[in-house]
Amino acid sequence: MTSGPLGLPNRVLCISPHTDDWELAAGGLVMALRDQGAEIRVIACSAAEESVPSGMPQDINRTDSFRAGAVAEIAAEHIDVLDITVRRFDERRQDILEHFVAIGNDYEPELVIGPCSTDRHQDHAVVFEETRRAFAAQTVIGYEIPWNCYSFSADVHVRLEPSHVERKIEAIACYRSQAGRSYTDPEFIWSWARFRGIQAKLPLAEAFELIHWRP
Repeated sequence: MTSGPLGLPNRVLCISPHTDDWELAAGGLVMALRDQGAEIRVIACSAAEESVPSGMPQDINRTDSFRAGAVAEIAAEHIDVLDITVRRFDERRQDILEHFVAIGNDYEPELVIGPCSTDRHQDHAVVFEETRRAFAAQTVIGYEIPWNCYSFSADVHVRLEPSHVERKIEAIACYRSQAGRSYTDPEFIWSWARFRGIQAKLPLAEAFELIHWRP
């Protein structure tokens, strides 16, 4: 990661509405931060058990989230998968907020990575609002899920090395329930990184919305 306003955070919290969101949208940044020695903790609010394809184990996404985390050398005990029902996050808003506040008080992250403000998926929108509320005293950046966003403010560009993109693709591939989907295609992931890189005159990059900046 290039030098800039984010500096070099030591404690990073990555918040994922569903178990594969952080890998898709911020996997490159997470790999870069791990290479710099940062500790990463993950909260996934749902393993999307209701959306698991027929014939697969109901807990496959939960299991695969630990496999994906291992690609980034994130210990299983640092990955917290909650049991929120897909598309019913609004009914559990207070539970989500209280969980975020508790881990914030215990872990005191220096950087929080979560959904951006323009994500139109109903679960992502709830997680964005509760992330912003729970971590008002931390630096927070929002990642893009292109197919969920009509618009996106690319305020922060993070330089990626090819190895970061390669490991991001490896982490995404851990999700067996998502195999064959267009957004898990390695060429799409490479093209996305090249596109954001061109914006910042970098070979490869991920872009984020700046939600809070707390030096």
